[in-house]
Amino acid sequence: MADILDRLRLRREGKILQAAVVLFGKEFMPDYPQCELRMARFRGTDKTEFMDQRQVRAPAFKLLEEAELFCQRHFPMPAKIVPGQLRRVEAPLIPVDAMREILVNALIHRDYSIAGGAISLAIFDDRVEVWSAGTYPTGITPGMLTRKHLSVLRNPTIANLFQ
Repeated sequence: MADILDRLRLRREGKILQAAVVLFGKEFMPDYPQCELRMARFRGTDKTEFMDQRQVRAPAFKLLEEAELFCQRHFPMPAKIVPGQLRRVEAPLIPVDAMREILVNALIHRDYSIAGGAISLAIFDDRVEVWSAGTYPTGITPGMLTRKHLSVLRNPTIANLFQ
């Protein structure tokens, strides 16, 4: 086990890094309450009526899996019949690859030093919101996110293992 942690760079000078707990931990309370994902599907366009909600405290890879399953359950799946094909063609409103990238970014760029903050996934009739605790990394502004910009890794060990 120690050899695996060393190869993944999750141990330094014989000590397990916090990134190892975030990625592969089994117990998160009371020391890692920030390893949590809160998911909700709301009716309409505001947060007044829940259709479904779920909270999961788990390692980062499991949080990603749970978020993807929640999205699959709650995203509308428009489909059309194409002449000459036996099956209808389904296309999610938010492409699966794009949603996965959004969720991975929330996991790898969040500020894990904020103990009370969970990642939140909110699905509305007209949009999806993903929120993660922390400020923008040094040198990054909200306006920069709409164009090419440097990728500043807040958690390089976590990001490298997700890659």
